[in-house]
Amino acid sequence: GGGKGMELRNVWRVDRHNEADRFAKHSKLSNRRLLWHGTNVAVVAAILKSGLRIMPHSGGRVGRGIYLADQHEKSAWYVSASRGKAIMFLVEAALGRQYCISNDDSSLTAAPTGFDSVLA
Repeated sequence: GGGKGMELRNVWRVDRHNEADRFAKHSKLSNRRLLWHGTNVAVVAAILKSGLRIMPHSGGRVGRGIYLADQHEKSAWYVSASRGKAIMFLVEAALGRQYCISNDDSSLTAAPTGFDSVLA
């Protein structure tokens, strides 16, 4: 984990069918950023088919959600390689108004009322 010894081999642009429409629903949200998502190779096909989704078993430092990072090294900690290959996503995220926390809160199920995302 952590990206040590990783080497960038390929970059692909992914335009999923209807993804622009799905993202447009959040067009009023400001604070758009390019952020990294590290994942297990086994779930890449599901992400390509359905997009990033909150999974029922999801829950980490700040509860259920889609975890993104501004540094690829952070996301690399969550990557599980398969046969020496790993995949990470660089995504455009509409963060809107961020709720900032300094202590982990794994009980969160959504950003508090009045906020669109959680920043830890």
